[in-house]
Amino acid sequence: MQFIGTHFWLLASASLTRALAQPLRSLGLTALIAPSHTTSLRSAPYRLGRLSLNSKFASYLLSPSVGISGGGLFEFERQAVFTVLPLAVIYVGKVVLSNVSYAYG
Repeated sequence: MQFIGTHFWLLASASLTRALAQPLRSLGLTALIAPSHTTSLRSAPYRLGRLSLNSKFASYLLSPSVGISGGGLFEFERQAVFTVLPLAVIYVGKVVLSNVSYAYG
């Protein structure tokens, strides 16, 4: 549930910073703007499956302008995984040890 909430807030903040791109640039805060495309030089990021529905929603989900970094909603970049994995392991360890300390403290 926390993952879904976090992903929602990341999508909302990325959309907000893209919408406010011009004012942020004029204030010198260009680094706060979420990228609208991937920075990878590969042809296309891996996406989890293909939707065979011919609907506007399916085309929205597979659009390259959707997502946190603009690579599609189901983008997957191996380099990003290797960058974030050590932090994720440390965070999980912190949560587990915190719960253990509360149980036996």
